[in-house]
Amino acid sequence: MNSDIVKEDLLFSAGICDRCSIPNEAQRFLSDAVHRGFELDIDQREILSSSYKSQILPLRNSWRKLKSLMAANQQPSQTDTVSLRILEHLESRIRIISFEFLELIHTHIIPTLTGHEGRVYYMKLEADYTRYLSELSSGKDHTRLTERAHNLYKKAADIALCHLPATNVVRVNLMLNFSVFYYEVYNSPERACILGKATYNQAVESGVLDPDPEDRHADARAILKLIKENLSLWTNQAVPIP
Repeated sequence: MNSDIVKEDLLFSAGICDRCSIPNEAQRFLSDAVHRGFELDIDQREILSSSYKSQILPLRNSWRKLKSLMAANQQPSQTDTVSLRILEHLESRIRIISFEFLELIHTHIIPTLTGHEGRVYYMKLEADYTRYLSELSSGKDHTRLTERAHNLYKKAADIALCHLPATNVVRVNLMLNFSVFYYEVYNSPERACILGKATYNQAVESGVLDPDPEDRHADARAILKLIKENLSLWTNQAVPIP
């Protein structure tokens, strides 16, 4: 079959599944397209990202809740054994999904990219899912995965700062997650604030809040609102960096 027909069929099928809220099937079609060497456009890469997010987000939320419940339980009991089995199952599912997406990004997507925005977009996702794995790890594995996630965020940020405008939604979203990484993983509200404030101020200076009949910066403004909310929470915890 003609490769163009195969590509059109796969991407069309993925779009239908996305509109019908069947993320697993949308992911399957898009993954097949990527493995065949087809490049995804902006909308398709969002569908791919959302399909993985819809799977991993509930698992991570459940994992965090269960960890909190187990930490609060001061009396060891049979419940702990059950909770541990559930926790291990959640961790296994998170790892499987994360490794699958990371392999797809690192092996099949990033090597074929030529544009800066796409590279930043996928490097951010690679950093995010590496961070998710680091949350489940301890000791040397935790250190290794944390450092890898930081390096990916940093490399993506270097590209974004050089090649993407301050109002670009991909750049702003990267900086949001990078600042959250500093806050949650490195326990550094001061660095999180520095990055968040710089991102917000640069976007404002570049006209993200200026009137625009086409409202081209609506998505970026929504993310900047989250950054501003985070800053209001983090500022009082931040200690000036010498």
